[in-house]
This record gives sequence, C-alpha cells and structure tokens, in this order.
Amino acid sequence: MLDHFRLGHAALVGISMGGYWAVRAAGREPRIHRVVAWPPVYDWLYRLPRVARGPVRAMVRHRGFMRWSVRTRARLFPTLRVVVDQVLYMLNSDDPADVAEWFLGMNARHLGSGRVNQDVLLMVGENDAFQPPALAREQERALVAARSVTTRVFTRAEHAGQHCQMGNLGLACAVLTTWLQAADTGSTETSPA
Repeated sequence: MLDHFRLGHAALVGISMGGYWAVRAAGREPRIHRVVAWPPVYDWLYRLPRVARGPVRAMVRHRGFMRWSVRTRARLFPTLRVVVDQVLYMLNSDDPADVAEWFLGMNARHLGSGRVNQDVLLMVGENDAFQPPALAREQERALVAARSVTTRVFTRAEHAGQHCQMGNLGLACAVLTTWLQAADTGSTETSPA
C-alpha cells in the first residue's frame, strides 16, 4: 500500500485485532513512523494465568477436541460465532480447529515488539473483555526499543471503557487525532483539546 501511494512515511492505526497487525507491521516497515494499537492484543495467552498457558498450547494440538470446543462455544455465544465465521472466511477453511491455531499464532514471539522503534499509542478500555488491559500492559512492557509509548486507558466514567471505546468513539477519535498531531509537532500532549 505504501508503494502504491508512493508514501515515504505514514502513521498506521490498527483497530481491534488490527492492533496486533499494526504493531507487527511497524516492527518490519521503517516507513511507518507512528503506530496505534486500538487496542493491542500482544499475545492471546497472556489473558490466562501463566500456569494455564502451556496446557492450552497442548490442548490446541488435539484437533478433534478443538473442533468440538469451538463449535460448542460458538453455538452458546453469538458474538463468538461471528468471530469464528470471520476467521474461517479469512483462512478459507471450514475447520473450527484452525480458528484456535490462528488465534494462538498471534503471540509475542510472532509479534516482535522489540523491533518497533516508532512512536506508539496503545488505546484500551478498562472493561474490555475481548482485549483486556492486561494485554495492553504486556504490550507496553515489550516495546523496549520504541521512541515513545503512550498508553491511554479509557474508563467507564467516560463511557468508553468497552472494546474499541464503543459508547464514546468521539472521545477515542479525539485522543487519537490529538496524539497524531502532537507527534507531528514534537509535543507530548495526548489529551484531546
């Protein structure tokens, strides 16, 4: 895309799971000079206690069990059904076990946060059940080479504490644009005017 539009530099904003892919791209493309993860994923297993991560990785290798598990959960939770259907579409697959593998493929090692040397904005809702603040905290710690890292946690009181700040997109967009403009001027201001 950068080549197509002949861009020498650009800011990249990744929304929802796109936050993962935006950070990954920034670590590999020097023409991305600013990156926003709205919110960051970092590694799906970091939602779980450390002792559960190994067993979950092992469980995913049992494809028959994973097919049953994903199908059952998708029937019980309509929102999950939409996510499963979307991932199957993206993978051109009809095997629900592929969904679990795809999600676990989005992990800290694959992400390569240590390669990111740009300005980074992490936006997360304090009550986001899909991409919770724990993932944002881990992502923030992993950005060891970033020029700057700003983390903005949106709250329930702001009506923006949910996933992707549903309930107050105006505030989220104001924070985003203010951060981008501040980065252009070298300011550290991140609050909307």
